[in-house]
Amino acid sequence: MLQKLLLFTFPLFAGIVVPLPKSDCLSAPICEYPAMTAGYNAPEGYAIRQDWGVVFSGSFIYWQPSEEGLELGQSRLIDSYGNTTGRVLGFSSEFAPGFKGKLGGRTGFDNWDFHAEYTWLYTTHGHASSLQPGAIYFYTPWFYGEYNTEVVLTGDAKAVWKLHTNIVDLVLGRSFFVGRCLVFHPFLGARGDWFFQRYFLEALIDISYNYNAMTRQRSWGMGPRAGLETNFHMGPFHAFGVIGASLLYSTFDLSYATQNLLSALTYAFKDKESYITPDAEISLGMGWGNYFSDHGWHFDLAASYEFQIFWNQNGMRHLVDVINAGSSSNNGNLFFQGLNVTMQFDF
Repeated sequence: MLQKLLLFTFPLFAGIVVPLPKSDCLSAPICEYPAMTAGYNAPEGYAIRQDWGVVFSGSFIYWQPSEEGLELGQSRLIDSYGNTTGRVLGFSSEFAPGFKGKLGGRTGFDNWDFHAEYTWLYTTHGHASSLQPGAIYFYTPWFYGEYNTEVVLTGDAKAVWKLHTNIVDLVLGRSFFVGRCLVFHPFLGARGDWFFQRYFLEALIDISYNYNAMTRQRSWGMGPRAGLETNFHMGPFHAFGVIGASLLYSTFDLSYATQNLLSALTYAFKDKESYITPDAEISLGMGWGNYFSDHGWHFDLAASYEFQIFWNQNGMRHLVDVINAGSSSNNGNLFFQGLNVTMQFDF
């Protein structure tokens, strides 16, 4: 199975396709350098008449975030003999719109380039779950105290997950040919991210009142980033793939609060933790580009599908596990997947 997967994915990144004539695949003439050594890779770039070396782009993103550990709880049905059957009440999220913005430039030194990119995605997701037919007992780790056990649920359990995502990338790279049509663009830089998460759960218990709990998380991370972008030119069209990874030092500010409406007792906990969190991404797409105003500037329109994973991000579930059980196995991972539609301008 692994061999078949490698055989399928390698051509997408290595550009193993039928060669095209030179005039059909190069987006711009290769710069001519005298007395090149055999191991030199010629830089790739656009043949703009008055090259200011400025690049900016905007992307509409339509992503679905998801995170491990957001399950509402479980329903339990106990028969007359004491046998128990249950069902996990999961949490589902929807796709939501956001954007990316990039501003950069090309240097005069062997076609090295740099850019800063900002990613914004603010979402709110609600989910309601009912017990399995015949079940009346509900258990959730999100409740504390006397309700961190089986309770009689007389209505739906409802949860709301709010996620604010802010990501900034600063990178330096170089585009160069590794064939007549295939271009590699390795890059190295830094990443910073800021996340805000809030998870609110409420349930109607014993026909008496709604019991609820609120967990909040603010986190930020910073660290190095590296990756590779590939482009295979086919006239004005190009197929591309991007892989990247970061290793961030992250800090998490966590808080939990709930109140027993019968006894008027309140419970509040806070925690702050710091550790290393990696992240990775991969995307594949197609694009079209052309020159305008007699090579005065270049425009590119591209669409891609992207996957991202941020490891160990669900500190909220970690906090409630610690205050209820005294320990936690691990934090859940945060995932993104979705469509990018990008317009880029080179001057």
